[in-house]
Amino acid sequence: MGMWLGDFIKEENKMKKFIALLLPVIMILSFVACGDPSKPASGETTLPVQSDIAETTPQGPPTFEMSDYKGRTFKIAWPILTLNQDYYLIHEETGDQLNDAVYNRLMKIEEQLNIKFAHRDTGELENCNHVLPLLQRLVGAGDAEFDMVLSHTAVDLGPIIYDNLVLDWNNVNYIDPTKEYWNHEINRTMSVMGKQPYISNSWNIAEFIAILFNKKMITDYQLDDPFGLVHNNKWTIDKMTEMAKIVVSDINGDGVFTDADQYGFGTSLDWHMKAFLVGFNQQVVAKNSEGLMEYVVMNERMITIAEKMYKLLYEDNTSLTWVYGTYQGGIIVPMFDEGRMLFLNQWMAHSEKYRQADVEYGILPHPKLDENQEKFRAYNSACYNVIPNVAGIDTDLVGKVLELLGYWGYYSVVPTYKEVLLTEKVSRDNESAEMLDIIFSNVVVDLANAFGYMEILYALMNAKSVDVVSWYDKNMPAHEKTLEKSNEAFAAFGK
Repeated sequence: MGMWLGDFIKEENKMKKFIALLLPVIMILSFVACGDPSKPASGETTLPVQSDIAETTPQGPPTFEMSDYKGRTFKIAWPILTLNQDYYLIHEETGDQLNDAVYNRLMKIEEQLNIKFAHRDTGELENCNHVLPLLQRLVGAGDAEFDMVLSHTAVDLGPIIYDNLVLDWNNVNYIDPTKEYWNHEINRTMSVMGKQPYISNSWNIAEFIAILFNKKMITDYQLDDPFGLVHNNKWTIDKMTEMAKIVVSDINGDGVFTDADQYGFGTSLDWHMKAFLVGFNQQVVAKNSEGLMEYVVMNERMITIAEKMYKLLYEDNTSLTWVYGTYQGGIIVPMFDEGRMLFLNQWMAHSEKYRQADVEYGILPHPKLDENQEKFRAYNSACYNVIPNVAGIDTDLVGKVLELLGYWGYYSVVPTYKEVLLTEKVSRDNESAEMLDIIFSNVVVDLANAFGYMEILYALMNAKSVDVVSWYDKNMPAHEKTLEKSNEAFAAFGK
C-alpha cells in the first residue's frame, strides 16, 4: 500500500516540474463560480468559489487507499463526439503530444489501481449522441456491463432522471468535489434540490467555442489590439461589431456579397449562438430560492442581446452566416482560412485544423454585453459522468477512478491541451496563454441546455427577428411544461 502512494507522490512531483519547465506561460486553470456563492438555493451544495484566472492552491493528490483490483476491467460507455474520441480514452502512444498525455493518464491509473480501462461508443444506436437506450437496457436488465457512462451535455439528461436510470454522486465514496480539479461551477449548476445525478471534473476537458481573429488584418487596418481590449474590459459586442464593419469589402465589385468577398465575422447559426448567450451572461434557466428550475430569460437584457446580435449578423454585410454542416461541418471556413475574415466563431476542438491555414490567428473569449458585465463567460459542452443505477456496480471503485482521472487530467492533460491550442499559427506570448486561462477559468453551463430550451437566440437570429416578447409568448408555454416535469423528476430522483 505504501508503495502505491509513495510512487503516486513521486510521479506528481515529476509532473509538476515538467509543467513548470514546459509551460511557463500557462497558469493552472481554475473553474469559476458565478452569482453569490454565499447564498445557495435551498437544498444546494456549496462548493468553493475561485476568482478569474487566479491560481488555485494545490491540495495534493487523492489520499485514499490505492487498492489492488487484480487486473479488473473498468468499462466506460460514451456517445460518439469528436472530443470523446480524441481526449478521453487512448490506448496507444503515437508521439502526438496530446494523445500521449491522455494515454499516460490512463496508464498511471491502471498502475495505481491495477485495473484495465475499456470503452465502447454508442455508435450502434440510431443517434450517436444518445446514451438513453443504453442506460434503459442496463438498468432494465440489472446489467453491470459498464461502470460509468459519459452523457451528452444537452441530450437525454431529463429522461435519464425521469426513470431513475442513474445514481446520485452524493452517495459515492472517495470523490472530493471541493478539490481544485473538479468543475465547481458546473457541478453547482447541475445540482438540483441537492441531487447530483451528473458530475464533472478535469477528466471532462472543456469543449468550448471561442472567437478566432486574424492578426494580420488587425495590423493592416490599424485596429485596436484585441488582447488589450480584453485586459482593459473593453472587449464588448459593440466593440467587436465596430471592428468587424471596418474590414468588410466587396472584393470583386459586383455588388453582391458571396464566398468570394471579405467579412468582419463568420458563424454558424446553430449551437454557436449558445456561446454568445452564455458569453453575455444571460441565463435561460436558473434555480429559485426553493431550488426549483425556472425560466429567467424574458427580460430587457435578452431584448438588448437580440438587437445587438442582429446588428452584427445582418447589417451592412458585416457577417457571413451558415447552417450547421456547411464548410465541412464548420471545421474549415475558407474565408477565414484564406485571410478574408476578421473574426470567426469556432469550436476549439477544431482549432488545430488551422495549423495549415495561411492566416496567423489569435484566440479570444466571447465579448461581454457591455463593460458593466463582471466576467467573461465561455459555453462548455463537454460530457457529464453518470453511473448506471445497477446494484452490481462497485461505486467505490468508480469514485476512486473518477477522482484520479480528474487529478491527472488537471495536472497533465489540460495543460497539454492548452499547449496544443497554442499552435504555430498563434504567437507564443503571454497574451495568447492568458486568453486561454480566462476562457478555461470561466466555462459554465446553463440548465436550459439540459432541461429547458436554450435555442432562443438561435431561433430569433435564424428568423432575422428581434421580437423577443412575441417569440417568448408563442413558444415558451410548452417549454414551461417540460421544465415542470424535470422539477418533478428531480424531486422523485433517488426515491
